[in-house]
Amino acid sequence: QDNDTDTTGKKLSCDPDVAVPITLGELSLGDQEEQLTALDRVRSWLLDQERRFTTKLWSTWLSQILAGVMDKFRDKDPIREKSLNIMSLLIQKHANGISDMLEIVFQRLLQCFRDNNDQLASNCLHQLVQHADPGRLLVVLVRLLSVVDSETSGPLLIKLLTELIKRLGTQALLETLPVYLPQLVEAFNNPDARLRRMVMLCFVEHYRILGNQMVPYLNALTKAQQKLLNIYIINSL
Repeated sequence: QDNDTDTTGKKLSCDPDVAVPITLGELSLGDQEEQLTALDRVRSWLLDQERRFTTKLWSTWLSQILAGVMDKFRDKDPIREKSLNIMSLLIQKHANGISDMLEIVFQRLLQCFRDNNDQLASNCLHQLVQHADPGRLLVVLVRLLSVVDSETSGPLLIKLLTELIKRLGTQALLETLPVYLPQLVEAFNNPDARLRRMVMLCFVEHYRILGNQMVPYLNALTKAQQKLLNIYIINSL
């Protein structure tokens, strides 16, 4: 059999070297209906793990499909919504495969969240924290902490960091903490109460993991901040 019918009802070659370029072309250059059809087709590939060309498709074409889907983040709904839902599936099913593009995936999702306050983009970032390599993702996240802002992505970045450190070993956390501690302290002094609370919870999680090994790092805080943090730590026990 040389052709197959996907869930969109369109006949396509079962050879991904034929089917994928057609789909990416429709995604890039087609009208809205064609783009939605192309996204539906990618989704069907992700959900149908029994397709005869699944292995070759994702081993050969994952990065191109990923780039095509991310380009749709800038579009309006329903295209952006569908592309983010597909990104969620890509993260869940191919987290290891996207590791080489981890930084750009994170940045594009974060930009989508900043531009649209998009909850789907936020959900995808949380899924990255759950599924991606924690060490590599920490490097990406630490770079972005240098531009933490309170109005858009700041609280989200701190929350993601708080989740991510739960997946790190104690030694890895101790080695990395001095790198981003100044950014945490700066955010702790931000006038935005929501951001300060996120930072507080992040410090509490650090203490939960590191215990008394965290104490020397708390000297960077003011006495008032240390006292408040101590209350939060006691309440969390």
